[in-house]
Amino acid sequence: MAHSIRYYLLASLFILFVEGILVWLFGRPPSTNLNSP
Repeated sequence: MAHSIRYYLLASLFILFVEGILVWLFGRPPSTNLNSP
């Protein structure tokens, strides 16, 4: 349990970190461009 929780927290922090870098580079969240038709 402890390992799964640790990996889940690390994965969530990594995703937030990557999204933060993308927003910092492009100046806007990429999800709005990917999800829009």
